[in-house]
Amino acid sequence: MMIRNSRRKPKLKPAKIHLKWILVVFLMIALISITLSVKMLLVPSFQVQEKELNAVSRHEENSLVEKYAEIYENSAEGSQYSMVFSTGCTPLQHWQSLLFFYYAHKVKQPGNVTRIASGCSKSEASKVRRTHQEKVAKMSERFHLHITPDYGFRDNKKYWNKPHGLLDWLENEMEFSHDGSRHDDVIIIILDPDMILLKPITNEFTDFKEDRRWKEKKL
Repeated sequence: MMIRNSRRKPKLKPAKIHLKWILVVFLMIALISITLSVKMLLVPSFQVQEKELNAVSRHEENSLVEKYAEIYENSAEGSQYSMVFSTGCTPLQHWQSLLFFYYAHKVKQPGNVTRIASGCSKSEASKVRRTHQEKVAKMSERFHLHITPDYGFRDNKKYWNKPHGLLDWLENEMEFSHDGSRHDDVIIIILDPDMILLKPITNEFTDFKEDRRWKEKKL
């Protein structure tokens, strides 16, 4: 006697794909395509505009640098600036000093620029003086070197070279301790050797316009 299995295998029904999902997918693909097309068209235009603005800005800045450099070099106004930076006698700060003087020369920084070197041994001080004469002083007669004793370990304060070195320069080079009144109009600019001048530092701001790139970003 044969026993038949009354259970039938379910028939697989074809999946129904709703029309609305097809439309959603199609719209998403279309939107992505349009976005990419617009980006490809606009980005080069923005890049060209930014390059033009940068070129105009650089031209204006260079023109102003040349203008004020000529004014200060041909008058007594430039002598009112004294830019100083403090260093030790490490090889790193020797290279930083050369780079600092180079950019001061490149941007035509008005006034005097002085390196205050502290904590040098006799041999190191001799080498620093020789390097300054051979490489720095040739750039400009307004570039100076002032060597001080080592103030770094006074009262166990190793960072005292900078303030005491500056005081040493003020008293012995500028002679503030004798007659400070003759420096009443001098503007002293204190920087660090790891800085680079991109423009001359002066107290003249009347002709400088706003940076166009900043204005564009703000809008």
